[in-house]
Amino acid sequence: MVVELKEYASAQDIAEALDKQIAETKSTLGEYLRRLDEIRALAEKSKKIREVVMKLAGKKAAAESLGEITVG
Repeated sequence: MVVELKEYASAQDIAEALDKQIAETKSTLGEYLRRLDEIRALAEKSKKIREVVMKLAGKKAAAESLGEITVG
């Protein structure tokens, strides 16, 4: 476990540090959500391509194949 002690000169400094940390966290979260959307879109395209190939091959695609799970 890591413990970090910080010393601030005023309450204003504390507020500024917290605001900066919140902004950085929001930015990181936004980046993660953007990546998640890209991956989700790619997975959907891959699933559709796989379904077309299976249909052309005359096979039925499994409902949950290749370790896929349905979320939401």
